[in-house]
Amino acid sequence: MLLFLADSTRTEGGWAWPSNKEIGAKTGISERGVQVAIKELEKLGELEVNFNGGPKGCNRYRVICTPAEFGRDPRRICARNRK
Repeated sequence: MLLFLADSTRTEGGWAWPSNKEIGAKTGISERGVQVAIKELEKLGELEVNFNGGPKGCNRYRVICTPAEFGRDPRRICARNRK
């Protein structure tokens, strides 16, 4: 799910706003499973969620990564470092 969300990024800031239905269709997870996974990933600090912060009030998501996870310059990879 994190890979799909990262691949769905639509802005320089790293934000994506696919619907739960779209996430479920691409990942094979039920819509309820998507809701549970989003809450868990947010709690783990892997996903930043901006509820009702996207276009037309949809939820926005940004995958969080840390420099220690990558051997390259994290500013080129991590949404957190984008302004």
